[in-house]
Amino acid sequence: MSINAETAVQHTLVRGITRVHLIGLLINSIVGAGILGLPSKTFALVGSYSIMTWLLCACVVLAIALCLAEVSTRFRDSGGPYLYAHVAFGPTVAFITGWLRWFTTVLAFATVCNLLIGYLSLVIPAVAGGVGRFIVITMITGGLTVVLGRGLRGTVWMSTSLSIGKLLLLALFILVGAFFFDASRIQWAPVPAAHDMAGAILLSIFAFFGFESGAVAGGEVADPERDQPVAILVSVGLTTLLFVLVQLVCIGTLDSLATSSRPVADAATAMLGSIGGLVVTVGAVAVLLGVLLAQLIAASRTLYAMGERAQMPKSVSFVHPRWRTPLVAIVIASVGAWIATLASTFTTAITIAVGTRVLSYVVVCAALPVLRRRADVPAARFRLPAGDLIAGIAILASLGLLAAAKASEAIALAVLVGIGLAVQKLLRRDL
Repeated sequence: MSINAETAVQHTLVRGITRVHLIGLLINSIVGAGILGLPSKTFALVGSYSIMTWLLCACVVLAIALCLAEVSTRFRDSGGPYLYAHVAFGPTVAFITGWLRWFTTVLAFATVCNLLIGYLSLVIPAVAGGVGRFIVITMITGGLTVVLGRGLRGTVWMSTSLSIGKLLLLALFILVGAFFFDASRIQWAPVPAAHDMAGAILLSIFAFFGFESGAVAGGEVADPERDQPVAILVSVGLTTLLFVLVQLVCIGTLDSLATSSRPVADAATAMLGSIGGLVVTVGAVAVLLGVLLAQLIAASRTLYAMGERAQMPKSVSFVHPRWRTPLVAIVIASVGAWIATLASTFTTAITIAVGTRVLSYVVVCAALPVLRRRADVPAARFRLPAGDLIAGIAILASLGLLAAAKASEAIALAVLVGIGLAVQKLLRRDL
């Protein structure tokens, strides 16, 4: 079956995501909980070598991003890794890819939302637990659902505005940090064990999650074949620079970095006192709101793509006739995110989320050589030099990172895959 016949769907989504908005969406997706929380965790594992783990992680991410840049230019529909798996490997691999991505995106929403609550509680202590926490989580999830449901225009402008705000906040943090930086705090001894370095890189990749968000919303990108590669490479390059500089500032300004739960805010407090901590705390709320918006976009568009290809009930692919948004998919994603947030904490299953997302990246990289050899798919507008080799390196590096996961995490990942297969079997009976 040709790709044109397989994906002949009546699209009514609005292609309103321009190149600028697409870059904003990707930056919004990437810059968030990872950079606000991981500098201390990676430092606790490998000390000053955490600077290098960001660079090494960026090399792996760049290899994956280059593969995504080519594969994404073959398609104009929504779905991203799910869509590529469907065309390259068939419905079963596609369903598992979509299932894992939806589940972990909802789980990541819960992780980020709980981190947001943690920052907000420093200003409003009543939201830390009980009724206050319930009300704030409901308001955040409900408000974002309304923004997403009411149309693409408001969503992309909100996303772009939040992206600009978070870039300005981090740039200000880095600039101020340059005046307080103490180079003597950077120590290169002892050299960490290889397993600890791998573990730190595996954690760091969480911070880069989201560079595929534009591909997931491909059906709403104005010119996906031209804009996807540019947006992917610009966002990955810019965020890599920011992450390395933020890690440097945290190491050079904060003595208690290894034990800090809010390293960026604590470093700002160490530099400027309570005013600095308050500015970063308030800014962090805006940063995390942007991530939450991007995650709901990704979760809803994955469901929408699965509904388009009859792997979810047809109602999931319903597009509101006035607002031109996948309203049912948005509501399902939002309710799942709301429940997951209420039932979890910041640290819940973060490594499981990393493992499942890395698996979807492996699927994207494996799809590149497969699609290159298919005559029934559109030609790529961007062709990666030495693409087969880079895809192989990215797959091996990703599998190597997964090997650094603990046995309990590998078991949890296997259980998720098993649940996904069971859900697919049940849905086949009903569709």
